[in-house]
Amino acid sequence: MSSGKKKTTNTTVNTNDPPAWSVPYYQDALSRASSLSKQPYMGYGGPTVAGFSGDQESAFEMARGQAAQNGQWQANAGDYINRTIGGEYDNPYRDQTNQYAGENPYLGKMITAANRDITKNYTDSTLPTQLAQFNAGGAYGGSAMQQALSQGQQNLAQQLSDTNFQYRNADYDRQAQLAESGLNRNASIWNQDQQNRQGAMSFLPSLQQMGQSDANQLLRNGSLQQALQQQAINDDRDQFNEYRDWDANRLGLLSNALGSIKGGTGSETVTGDNPKYKSAAENGAAYAQIIASLFG
Repeated sequence: MSSGKKKTTNTTVNTNDPPAWSVPYYQDALSRASSLSKQPYMGYGGPTVAGFSGDQESAFEMARGQAAQNGQWQANAGDYINRTIGGEYDNPYRDQTNQYAGENPYLGKMITAANRDITKNYTDSTLPTQLAQFNAGGAYGGSAMQQALSQGQQNLAQQLSDTNFQYRNADYDRQAQLAESGLNRNASIWNQDQQNRQGAMSFLPSLQQMGQSDANQLLRNGSLQQALQQQAINDDRDQFNEYRDWDANRLGLLSNALGSIKGGTGSETVTGDNPKYKSAAENGAAYAQIIASLFG
């Protein structure tokens, strides 16, 4: 038998409402967030990238001008070095001989004049003396006189020959000395030319280093200018992104304000009759009805 009473059930309700004392503050914050989210975009409008100073720009111009001037100097120096190495500037006096070297045009006249003086001395002095001596001694025309005269002629011939040899030998020695001097001079000039060529070659690394230094300086200047341009590009892109995302950021400001509202957790238990409760008799009658329908 049913007692006529329904069994009871407990229902728990959880709430997440903010505390009552904080509601005015949340309302004020939402009002302000709503106003901020509706503000239009306001760009800065002023310069955002500092350009190069006047001194820096002047330094860049000076570096470019110096590099151009150095390039011209390098070209001129390189041309001169190549010409020097090629022997174009060798000493022009190399292989030249002394204009006074060679056969002495006055040698023959000198020998003739010397022989004339010797002969004149013999005929004017030596021979008359001999003749006078033989005449005074009474032996004029004799064999002794003939022998003496013959010997005197031989002595004259020998003296003339010796004089000719001395002059020509002296001239030969002089020509040999001039030739030796010419060889030594040409050898010295050749050595100096070689040293000049080697010295010119030693400047090649310096010219190459000068060109590399100028190139490196221009590269550094170009890198500075490129970095400034890239900074300006990045800044323009940042301003574009800021303008593009302005509305989204404003909306996020409001969303963040709404998401910050967090209330406290509360629960409430309600006790009452269970509308779905059935007694044992009611359940038995229901089962009987189902069985009867199966066999009916």
